[in-house]
Amino acid sequence: MNNNFNIDRSTIGVLNTGSIANLNSSVTALNQGGNAPLAAAFKSLTEAVANEATIAPVDKDKILEMMSVLAAESTVPAEKRKKFAMLPLLKEIATFIAGIGTVGKIWDTCRPIIESVFQ
Repeated sequence: MNNNFNIDRSTIGVLNTGSIANLNSSVTALNQGGNAPLAAAFKSLTEAVANEATIAPVDKDKILEMMSVLAAESTVPAEKRKKFAMLPLLKEIATFIAGIGTVGKIWDTCRPIIESVFQ
């Protein structure tokens, strides 16, 4: 299910595995489609959010669900992407993880890569 991610087994049990599975599928598709930087951004961010002890499980689920929607939409051909519909998700994710140590720093690195897909 999560062969693209390094997520602690005890963490997986409290997360929405559907979101993780969707992210896994999207990361695989992005890698196979030649967009390794975007796949790596989603991979890094997913692992950081899932493994961050200071984020409550319910908030992790919210963030990962929003990320799974973004990741899935990023696999759609550029001319068919729902770009404007994704912008509120990007803002909401930023709100959730702003200032959360390592996760915030990873977001700062990954955000421009992810946002570029929806511009």
